[in-house]
Order: sequence, then C-alpha cells, then structure tokens
Amino acid sequence: AQSPKSTKSSTGYDDDYYLQRDLDGKTNKAGSLYIQAYYNKSDLSDPMTVIYGHNMANRTMFGGLQSMLKNLDFSEQHLVYMYQKDRRVTYQIVGGVQYDTSHIIYYHDFTNADVFNSFFDQLWKETDGTTNLDKANKPVAGDRVLILSVCKNGDDNHRYLIVCKMIEDTAD
Repeated sequence: AQSPKSTKSSTGYDDDYYLQRDLDGKTNKAGSLYIQAYYNKSDLSDPMTVIYGHNMANRTMFGGLQSMLKNLDFSEQHLVYMYQKDRRVTYQIVGGVQYDTSHIIYYHDFTNADVFNSFFDQLWKETDGTTNLDKANKPVAGDRVLILSVCKNGDDNHRYLIVCKMIEDTAD
C-alpha cells in the first residue's frame, strides 16, 4: 500500500523509493526490503516496525513467506535476525495473517497501549484460510514488534503480515 501522504525520507527520497529500486538506486522490479523512514526509526526502537517487500514468484524478497507461514508449527521457535553495526536484534515469528491495504503505522499510534493491544486483539481474531497465529504468544503493549508486510498471494485487496516479537537485542 502506498503511504497516505507524500513524504520524504531522511535521504530526501519518497519513502517508497525502494519499492522499485535496488540498494544502489537502480530500477529493479523486485525492489528492496525497506522501512519507511518517515514512519519508523532505523534503529528498530519503535513499538512497531514495518518492513515492506515484494512477493516475488522466484521466492526472493518476501516471496514464499505466506506459503511458509500457512503451516508453521509454533511448538518450535522460528527466528528472524536483524543485523546492524555492532548489534543483532532477534525476533520470534508469532504469526502470519492477512490485513487490508491501509497503512498500519499511519492509522495506529502504537505508543498508546490501548491502540497496540486493540490492533493485535483484532488480528488474532482473523480466520482467513491463510492465517496461522501462535494463540499463546500474541503481542501486547510493551513488546517491540516487527512486521514483514508483503502482497497477499492472488489478492490485490490484502497484504500478508508476518508478525514477529523481539526477544533479544544485543545493544540493550
């Protein structure tokens, strides 16, 4: 989904600049995985950080994640690692769920505990056939969450969200 308003990131580019460009800024239909700098800090300190990526048929970028999440067994721990200079942040995958195409960060103030909890209460009620949620591990206010947002397979009206809870930050 596009940003609800035209914004410029700290680099001077539109926040969706990397939607159709590689890391070097060259046109590339696969784009890059990116955070919208207007809405999220690059140090992952927001209560909710959203990373956008394309659902590529060749399984690059976020391609294949929906298929993987559909049958993920939450009795085992599945991890996502984010590496930054002198730091590793570890997240545990707690679900995959469909969501509409509205801009998550723009429409929700996740610094507000009630908003945070209400958002995940609603997500955890989703019953679409592609939804797979760790019912015992729903994010709650105070958690730091990473969402990997990708177009839903064969559905232009929804995104597929891979929800991850931070479990370790080596910088802390």
